[in-house]
Amino acid sequence: MALPVCKEAPKCLMENNDGDLKVNPKAPQILTSIIKPIVVVVFAGQHSIGKSYLMDWLAGSNSVEEIKREAAEKDKLLKQQQVEKQQKIEAQQRSLEEKMNQLKWKMMENRYKRLEKNNMMLKSKLKEQEKLRKEDFQKEVAKMKKKIKGLEAENKDIKNKNSSWWGKLLGIAEFAVKFMFSGAGKFAEK
Repeated sequence: MALPVCKEAPKCLMENNDGDLKVNPKAPQILTSIIKPIVVVVFAGQHSIGKSYLMDWLAGSNSVEEIKREAAEKDKLLKQQQVEKQQKIEAQQRSLEEKMNQLKWKMMENRYKRLEKNNMMLKSKLKEQEKLRKEDFQKEVAKMKKKIKGLEAENKDIKNKNSSWWGKLLGIAEFAVKFMFSGAGKFAEK
């Protein structure tokens, strides 16, 4: 059932001037001049929920074609925004994956550098130990053995990738990033 279209523009009896709600000074004159039955319509609600659109539709100021055109434009804009958001999410995901790969390489490089440095120190300490052993300094030999065992243990930890807390942390971060973006992609598809 189609609503009848108003012949005249709607009359506002209340005005909103800079946040102050006031009665239109011409309201009594408008009301006394009406002889036919009237309908009073009040719209209230949050910003951008369609109050003006509904009022225009009731007043008959928009044709059906214009309403369809506006709806199609809004739909097109929403789809475009959705595509842009999806592209932004994908770009962020690629950027994070690239940074994670860079971090992995940097950590691996640092690990090898530490290993190389420790091997050099180990060789030096072994030479020093041999020298002290020849000079029969038993006390110094015991200290040196302790340092050597510590370096050997550290080398073992460096070689053992699973015991590295950096490796575990990186694995957790990589899982979290993949989980976040796999969920964000599904959300954007809806």
